Amino acid sequence: MGKKKKKNIQKRKQAKALKRRSKKKVLKKKSPVRAPRIPMGIPGNIPPGKMGMAKTMLMFSNPLMEMAEPQTEDELQSVMLLAQGFWNAFIEKDIAKRQKKLEQLRGIYSILPWAAMDFDELTELLLKRHIFYFPEGHSQEELQQFTEEEIREAVAAEITPTLSPQDIQFPEFDPKKLPALLDEEEAVAMEEWQEKLADKYDRIEFTDERNPDLEMLLDYQELISKLFVRYMEQEGMEKTILNALYNSMDSFFSFFLKDYQQHSLWTCTPDDVEEFILDFYIRKVTSTPDAEEILPQTFRGFFTFVEKMGFVKDTSEILERIEECEEESRN
Repeated sequence: MGKKKKKNIQKRKQAKALKRRSKKKVLKKKSPVRAPRIPMGIPGNIPPGKMGMAKTMLMFSNPLMEMAEPQTEDELQSVMLLAQGFWNAFIEKDIAKRQKKLEQLRGIYSILPWAAMDFDELTELLLKRHIFYFPEGHSQEELQQFTEEEIREAVAAEITPTLSPQDIQFPEFDPKKLPALLDEEEAVAMEEWQEKLADKYDRIEFTDERNPDLEMLLDYQELISKLFVRYMEQEGMEKTILNALYNSMDSFFSFFLKDYQQHSLWTCTPDDVEEFILDFYIRKVTSTPDAEEILPQTFRGFFTFVEKMGFVKDTSEILERIEECEEESRN
C-alpha cells in the first residue's frame, strides 16, 4: 500500500475514534433501552441478559451444528437441546451423575440420522470445548487433564473445511434472475417497501422502534441479505460459504449498522464498512480466523450485488474502501 493511502487510513481512524466517542454520548442520552437482535443460528425467545451465554452455547455446539446442518427452526432447536444436554452433563461435578447423564445422551445420539462421529470421541471433543468456554465450571484436576494445545485443537476443530478467499468466486450478477428468487409474498412486500420508503431512507429515526417505517426498512434490508445468499446458492456456492456470507452480513446490519451507527444499507458510508471490517468484526463478533479472512471479499460481493440489482444506486466509494481494507489486512 502506498504511503499516501496508509496516511489517509490512519487519519480516518483517528477522526472516527473521536466521532465514535461523541456519538456514544449522544446515543446514550436519546436511545431507548432495547433488546439486541439475536444473530442467525441462535434460538429465539432469549432474554437480553442471556445473549452472551447463547453465543457461547452456539460456539460450544459447533461440531453438532456442522453434523446436523439444521434446515428448520425445529431442527435447530433439537440440536441446541442436545448441546444443552452435553453442557449440563459437563457442569455436573459428581462423576457418577455426569456419566449417567452422558449415557442418556448416548441413547438419544445413537438414533439421530446425522450422527456421523463416534459418541465417545464427540464427548471428549465437547468436554475440551466446554473447558475452554467455561473453565470455572471444572475442578483443577479436570483442567489439568488436557494440555493447552489439546484444548486449542478442540476449539479450532472443524468438521467442514476451513474457508479462504480463493473459495469464493462471485459471478456477473444478472438482475433478470432476481424475480425467481422471490416468492409471491416477498415480491408484493418488496414492491410496497420500495414505494413507501423511496424518499425516506435518510430521514428514518432509528431510536424510535415503534416507527413503522423503521420496521419496513429493516425487513427490506434483511430480505436483500437473504436474496444475496439465495443468488449465490442458485449459482452453486457451498453451504458452508453461504452460512459465512449470511452471518457476516447479519452481524453488519443487525448489530453494527443499526445499533452502533444508526445507519442502514442506504445510508451506510465507506467509513462504516472500514470500521466494521478492520475493527468491530474482530473485536465484537464471535467468528473464526478464516471468516475474518474472507470478510472483505464477502462485502465486495454483497455491495456489487445490491448495485447491480438496483437496490442502491452507487457503491463505488464503498468498493474502493473495501479494497483498501484488504490491503491494510495483508500488511
